[in-house]
Amino acid sequence: MKSYLVFSLLVTFAVTANANDCPSFVTLLDRSPVCQANIVLKRNAKFTPCGQLDLSCGAAVISAQASRKVAEQSKCSNEFTMDVIFTTGSDLKQKGPARIVTSSTGTGARNFSLAQDGEYLDFRLRTARTGGNGLHKRSRIAGLKLEPDHTYHVVVSYRSGMLATYVNGALVQKTWKLSGRLSNWIADAPIIAGDEMDGGRNWNGSLQYLAIAPKCVSHGEGCAVSGAEPDQLDACEIDPRALDSLREQAESLRAKLSQLEKEFSELGFGG
Repeated sequence: MKSYLVFSLLVTFAVTANANDCPSFVTLLDRSPVCQANIVLKRNAKFTPCGQLDLSCGAAVISAQASRKVAEQSKCSNEFTMDVIFTTGSDLKQKGPARIVTSSTGTGARNFSLAQDGEYLDFRLRTARTGGNGLHKRSRIAGLKLEPDHTYHVVVSYRSGMLATYVNGALVQKTWKLSGRLSNWIADAPIIAGDEMDGGRNWNGSLQYLAIAPKCVSHGEGCAVSGAEPDQLDACEIDPRALDSLREQAESLRAKLSQLEKEFSELGFGG
């Protein structure tokens, strides 16, 4: 059974309130509510009249129970998907990179983070190969330049050896250069929207939706979930750079095979 940590600021059934009128959210187990994932609003984070979580002057910390469940199940499955809808601020100058969503205990120790670095998005993922900071060669999401006051629907999905990113229904990046199990994830790392726990990486923007699952979605699911219409799904294609990488690998294998055939022939094993 898999858990889904879902913030749905625009879907009222997923938003509740505790006795102190602090907004809380629902953790879903196979899409059925099993427990509440309360959040704590830090500094001046607030909900707007239209239901968005304004993080331009604050952050939201997700309950420890829900954060721990995400870490534990991702460590078991070695797969991960994050589905997020957010709106950038009017000023794209962001410090640090600025954290949209992060699961971390500090600026140098994370399970994952989606962050804004000026006009670009940065995604870092802790694996047994990338280490504690989660930095890898494809951290900057290619094929996307952010605009001010613009809403984006982003899905990032991982299994060892493959990282795919979908934006507004289109695959913008797919790489096979990120690998490693998630066995080294920090079990008690809190999930935070809008900043690091100790500050210093505040993000200027608002959050509408966030879902996290310990599974990797298929290509069609990634396109559909991130906003593609049904008749657009057949048009979703792999990033050409990913195809180039596969072609390079194929050429390398052909060269090795040719060399082996030559060596076998010299040894008298040829036909």
